[in-house]
Amino acid sequence: MLREWIREPGSSVTPTPPADQVVGRMSVHIDHRAASRLPSILAELELTTNDAWIILDAEGTILELNARAAALHGRTVDSLGGVSVAVLRSPESQPSLKADLEAACDGGTLFETLHVRADGTLLPVEVSAKSASIDGACVIFAMIRDISRRKALLEELMLKSVLLDSTVDSIVVHTVEGQAIYMNAPAFESLGAADKDLSATEPYFWIGTKYRVLGPSRNETILAQGHHTFEGEALRADGTAFPAEATGSALELPSGTVIVSVIRDVTDRLHAEEAVRHLAYHDPLTGLANRTQMRDQLVLAIASVRRHDDLLGVAYLDLDGFKPINDTLGHAMGDKALALVADRLRANVRAGDTVARLGGDEFAVVLPRIADAGDLEFAAKKIYDAIAQPMSLDGNELTVTASIGLALYDPDSDDVDSLLIKADLAMYIGRREGSCGWEVYREGMRDLGAASAAGA
Repeated sequence: MLREWIREPGSSVTPTPPADQVVGRMSVHIDHRAASRLPSILAELELTTNDAWIILDAEGTILELNARAAALHGRTVDSLGGVSVAVLRSPESQPSLKADLEAACDGGTLFETLHVRADGTLLPVEVSAKSASIDGACVIFAMIRDISRRKALLEELMLKSVLLDSTVDSIVVHTVEGQAIYMNAPAFESLGAADKDLSATEPYFWIGTKYRVLGPSRNETILAQGHHTFEGEALRADGTAFPAEATGSALELPSGTVIVSVIRDVTDRLHAEEAVRHLAYHDPLTGLANRTQMRDQLVLAIASVRRHDDLLGVAYLDLDGFKPINDTLGHAMGDKALALVADRLRANVRAGDTVARLGGDEFAVVLPRIADAGDLEFAAKKIYDAIAQPMSLDGNELTVTASIGLALYDPDSDDVDSLLIKADLAMYIGRREGSCGWEVYREGMRDLGAASAAGA
């Protein structure tokens, strides 16, 4: 080993090595000053570092090493003394060995490489190498640090980064004051971050303008509860707003508390919810209100009557001449005729009126805040005339008319169901008696309707 080959001060003869020692290429002549300093240098290395260290010559021959260096590689000190450091390098790192040695002799170097243990397993290491000139020759002092744990952590971080970037949600990590410090790839792509210098961005820059003022109070809620989910608006890179759901969670770091916000674009979800709501309250063929929505509107209209002491009317319609269209031209043509009737109804009522398709060829119109029965009949005539206009559908000239029953709401006796029954009964009596197209409910019609039903 190196200690054993140092020439004693004043001696001109290099000691003969023991027969069982492998000397390799070592032929460095060291003057008495270096010889006197080397034991203290080695002792200092042992005392001041917990790292493994190896001393090499310029050719890479191991002159000295500590027990930690040997143990790190699964070997013994004796087995490595005097051999080339190449035995510690993995096959893929061999080509760079010469350059690493030259860099070490040229002032020092710091690099990462792969070593190999005695059992063949790979050992990622960081090598910090410096050199000294002893008797005109380069001697390299190399500190070796096992970076397996660091590499594993880096790989874990890289994996997590890939996973974060692979999610469809935008993730923003920001301070309690709203300063962004991290964004994943989807956040950079979808939110208003033109560059990646987050330190230069404004607090809460990703939140829609009208919701930005709520940022501090929402952060207080997150800090108090640990996490919180809320809805609002976020800003795209082009400055346009989109509906978003954000879940914020408080995270304690050594540097302080940060908030991790997971931001999801809920545009599609809101559209889907709106579609479901529309189906729940609208007729799918005509787009008119369905029976459920009509009843809801009647409840609101009745409440308005009681508040404002105005009048409420209902028109109940049944198409005449529609069945032959279905029977002779098919249901597809019948659907087109119904859709056209719906358009004509929409075009001939007031903005506050509700037009509903109840099923088949039955329709109803809720007429709130009318002045008197004359307004009710005026609306019925307008509707009747509009429906009676000829239809031209796929080359077919068609005509349908409507039988319309009208009823005024009586605050003393009516509710939603009784009002609809009155309008339906008026339509039935009017059709039976061949009225001019509409009939207003009057007292006694219940008896007429009952008599007709008994006679049937």
